[in-house]
Amino acid sequence: MTDRFDGAPRMGRVGVHRSTERSWWRWWMTAIVAAAACVLLVVGGLGALQLLQVGSVDTSVPTGPEPITDPAALPEGTTITVLDASGAGAADAVAATLQGGGWPVAAVADASEQRDATTVYYQGADLEAAALGIAQAIGVEATEVTDQPLSGSTITVIVGTGVEPEPSSTP
Repeated sequence: MTDRFDGAPRMGRVGVHRSTERSWWRWWMTAIVAAAACVLLVVGGLGALQLLQVGSVDTSVPTGPEPITDPAALPEGTTITVLDASGAGAADAVAATLQGGGWPVAAVADASEQRDATTVYYQGADLEAAALGIAQAIGVEATEVTDQPLSGSTITVIVGTGVEPEPSSTP
């Protein structure tokens, strides 16, 4: 038994709950558009970073002043006090090394407390090069700026334990 619907041509999926079939070109077009959007976002982001220069950090190490190795080049009025924090009288040997090199040692005295490390303290950034030169002359590396006078001199060398001064290379 046949009815009027038997002769109707098939039209694929139909009805409320059925989706229409997509052809292959629609799927590929969606994939291409999505890939193009990703590429544009990445390229745009990299371009924005380049414009903002994000990530370009200065990694150079700031260099300080060159040490003053000639005591005649010291700023006017520079004086040096050597304090003995070793408890063994090492300040006398350090002072002799400095004086032998022409450095203006004003006084040698005992420190109020013992320390392990030898440090050259200086007052103000204008004396940093001088402090570096003094530290180099006695064979130590530690220099430190201070805002208050430690001994009445502009530069104070506090000699710690275990210090044997190297002979000064300056005449």
